[in-house]
Amino acid sequence: FLYKAQLLRYQKETWLKEMQGLASQAAYAFTKLNQLEKAVVALERGLARLLSEALQRDRANLEQLKTTGHTDLYDRYQDLVGRYHWAQQQQKVDALKTAQADLDKVIEDIRQVPDYENFLMPPDFDLIKAAAQETPLVYILTTSAGGLALIVHPQTVTTVTLPEFTDETLTQKRISYFTAYDNRQQDRLAWHQAIDDMGQWLWQVLWQPLREKLPNQQRITLIPVGWLNLLPLHAAWTEDTTQPTDRRYARDELTIAYAPNAVSLQKARDLAAHIQYDKLLAIDEPKPVTANPLPNSSVEVHAIARH
Repeated sequence: FLYKAQLLRYQKETWLKEMQGLASQAAYAFTKLNQLEKAVVALERGLARLLSEALQRDRANLEQLKTTGHTDLYDRYQDLVGRYHWAQQQQKVDALKTAQADLDKVIEDIRQVPDYENFLMPPDFDLIKAAAQETPLVYILTTSAGGLALIVHPQTVTTVTLPEFTDETLTQKRISYFTAYDNRQQDRLAWHQAIDDMGQWLWQVLWQPLREKLPNQQRITLIPVGWLNLLPLHAAWTEDTTQPTDRRYARDELTIAYAPNAVSLQKARDLAAHIQYDKLLAIDEPKPVTANPLPNSSVEVHAIARH
């Protein structure tokens, strides 16, 4: 409620900072109560709020309104979104209040049109299930009480408890990891060792218990929460002498994709389904650069361009 009441972006960001961890704690509590759908929805609504809001508002597919006699609604909506953006950029609070109120009104009017009843509504479990049609969605979170993975299939939700994956342990590990990253120019070996240590720890606390619940999966989409977005989850590894590198990585076992949340994933798929792929912008090593040449970049660009 407090987030929604803010008008300017920096005000929204302030409340998002205040709310960090709240969605994870709610999801963890719902899971303990065995209310798994509520756990997933609570987590989804707390992730990537600004991104979801922008995608739903600015990339809304309203073309059908023009073919069903509601061109006026289409035009009003587009005009108000433009006014809203202008007021945001100029930080005109009064204009923003008016634009927001008018936008809320036209959204309500659009919801009266058949097939648009859920237009810009908060995500529900049906939307999340739809996003899980192509690959299972794996939400991963930590709390002070322990970690949790929620695996969403089109028909079921499976939980994986991660007792050693706590906020406290994650904080210790990430501080060490990012300290090595900050000093990588002075000590490259220490940075590489930090990557190795992080990957091995992630296998122990996350991947090993998770993979037991994904026995036959070829692909998954990870939705990490908070700081987990900055860690190489796909590079979790364990020793395995049957592999050429004497290691088995998470990415060796199945194809791993990432998404900020289900809303952005589904919106990206919807957009892709309506876009005509008849143009390509390919940038092949812009010059000048101070880095070493990028091997095979020209070959890759030409290969892509042929398609």
